[in-house]
Amino acid sequence: MRHSRLADRGKRADVYSLAKTLFVLALPGRGLYPPDGTHHADGEEFSLWGTGGDTRSLGSLRHVLEAATAFEPRRRLSMADFRDELHAWLRGYPDAQFRPRGDRPRYPYGWELLRVSVEHDRRDREETRSMMVPCIREIARALTGDQQAWTEESDHYGGEVLGDCGGEPSGEDDGPDNGTIWMATSVFGKRRIVLEAVLHDGICFVAESQAEGPPWRLEQQWGPTEWGRSRLPRTAEQVEKLTEEVIAWITRPAARTQPSRGTNA
Repeated sequence: MRHSRLADRGKRADVYSLAKTLFVLALPGRGLYPPDGTHHADGEEFSLWGTGGDTRSLGSLRHVLEAATAFEPRRRLSMADFRDELHAWLRGYPDAQFRPRGDRPRYPYGWELLRVSVEHDRRDREETRSMMVPCIREIARALTGDQQAWTEESDHYGGEVLGDCGGEPSGEDDGPDNGTIWMATSVFGKRRIVLEAVLHDGICFVAESQAEGPPWRLEQQWGPTEWGRSRLPRTAEQVEKLTEEVIAWITRPAARTQPSRGTNA
């Protein structure tokens, strides 16, 4: 509401207020009021301690609350997105419970704001990678029979996708601000599967079957997915669905034969 934009009519402020209310309801013994400001997922004052859920389920919900309380309204979830992210979280973790933690609010400013921005990007990349690792392992298992038969760009110079990887979400810039995260299976039957995340104030995913390399030839492409917010349940659902499509293609009878010279991309 600090921008006083009449067209907005306070909808993003309502999302912020609802997130604060849900935080208090989840932690009834914690105090009368939640900490002020954005619910930074890694901040101790915003921790959710589970009495039934595991660390990953509670961490996932903290990321939803962070997106719903983002300081910049344009980065904040809409009410519809907040609803959908909570539904996605509940589908994955229907039995999670909580217990309280101490209250120690803090407010970044000046150079601290820049540090927070850099830290935000770092966490985006780390959480995206954690979403992708189980997926590339399942793809590697389907292709090679070994879930450890994969590598990533940090271990293997020259990784790339050959088709259109989606560009940028808004069309306003020249390319992805935060780069990509690239992973690939080992070569099996003259074929490897590449899984990549493109990061640009959001995330999309693309997967490819590349054959007969190097140099590699594009055999099949899946995605790019729709652009999603970093570290949120619906974004994880997108890469999981993409993985299911890749595995279904790998395990079909025709895909078990040696790749042909034709391109199905």
